[in-house]
Amino acid sequence: MENSILDNQSTLSTNLRILREVRNLTQQQVADLINLSRSSYTYYENDGREPSLDTLLSLSKLYNTSIDSMLTSSNVLRSAPVMFNAKDMLTVDILEKDEQNVVLNYRMLSDEDKSKLANIIREMRKEPKEDK
Repeated sequence: MENSILDNQSTLSTNLRILREVRNLTQQQVADLINLSRSSYTYYENDGREPSLDTLLSLSKLYNTSIDSMLTSSNVLRSAPVMFNAKDMLTVDILEKDEQNVVLNYRMLSDEDKSKLANIIREMRKEPKEDK
């Protein structure tokens, strides 16, 4: 019998569902953010398939938690706090879907890439200088 990277697939499946639902994400949104089909992601939440190491890494970045916590934690929310409080959540809820996806994709960037993106946005928002 081949060794599995997961000793307890059920724990991972449960944790993935909890992490997704507490952030008010759909399976489709998560799948889009980690470049999978919705059906592939659904298998992970339903004990149907083990994710690859690359997929686990993408999920850990998305949910701001360690792979270890996703695989073994009985209280994954303790190790992966939601990144915004209730007040912020109200603001996120009023965003259009494409705006929500921008925010979610931003959260998956490295600190270096976030800084680069902030500089690009600042440059794009600069008003043209008036000729004197």
